[in-house]
Amino acid sequence: MKGRATADRVQGTGSPQERIRRDNLAALLRNVHLQGSVTRSALAERLHVNRSTILTLSRELAGAGLIREESPHGRTPRPGRPSFVVRPGSDVYVLAFDVRADACTAAQVRLGGDVLDRRTVPLSPADPDAAAAQIAHAGRLLGMAAAGSGLCAGVGVAVPGPLERDGPGLLAALGAVRAREPYRGLPFRVGHDSNLALIAEHRRGAGVGHRSVLWLQDRDGLRGGVMLDGSPIGGEEGQGVDLGPLVAGSRARPCLRAAGMERLQSLYAPELIILGDGLDAWAESPGQPGPRVVRAALGADAVLTGAAELAFAALLADPIGVISRSKK
Repeated sequence: MKGRATADRVQGTGSPQERIRRDNLAALLRNVHLQGSVTRSALAERLHVNRSTILTLSRELAGAGLIREESPHGRTPRPGRPSFVVRPGSDVYVLAFDVRADACTAAQVRLGGDVLDRRTVPLSPADPDAAAAQIAHAGRLLGMAAAGSGLCAGVGVAVPGPLERDGPGLLAALGAVRAREPYRGLPFRVGHDSNLALIAEHRRGAGVGHRSVLWLQDRDGLRGGVMLDGSPIGGEEGQGVDLGPLVAGSRARPCLRAAGMERLQSLYAPELIILGDGLDAWAESPGQPGPRVVRAALGADAVLTGAAELAFAALLADPIGVISRSKK
């Protein structure tokens, strides 16, 4: 029995009580990560647990450097003072990469979504070895700047797609990057830039509170992402939506406002359409028929923010487990 329990822990399963605890830790950290500042009573209500359970969970997360607790006035909470807030910790960050055809932007992003530093480097997409070295160089620059500032919990990469068509050699370049230090052994996930921008806007931007969202961006060509019932088509790491011949260069842009937008609405029936890079000026005024059409709240950072959310996914699913493995 003892051997089986140990194996279960190694495999990430464990007893039912352990799974419940892990899920509650994850739910608490997700709330703090997205809200930025949450009271203990609000967390108890959202997680449907009592305050003593929240106290136990928050102490464990605080001990791992994932959250910090403060009174409303910034003082350390004391017994008998229940009205304190829980905030994201400052000891843990991820590296997010926004890879385009000819350049890569890398950012160090802290829990809660704060961008601590960013670097942009040119890419040589036709040369996988050179592209890998350039992407890794951007990460090393961030790593040098972040030295001593905390623990890296993962890497998220946003790429144009489909990969078979855009950015020759990009898959090989990313494979080479993953094998390099300091990325070796870290959670390393790659997703489609349109899907990741959609996820970022849904969690932190114009799409908060909506279940059916269409994201459009004119970024190395017109691409998009679709969220149905709160989940992106293809998942976080899936491909975005191939919008086909809706536009074919600047002369064809007006067709998106003529028949193109209507076609998308009939296909996906979104309650909200968010316009990103190159399309924000097309947002319609309130009162127009059909779904609301709005500008991206995160602006040009939507893709990078989505890459960071992808990098945080493993940590937000198993906070203590990821931190423990990252420290080894």
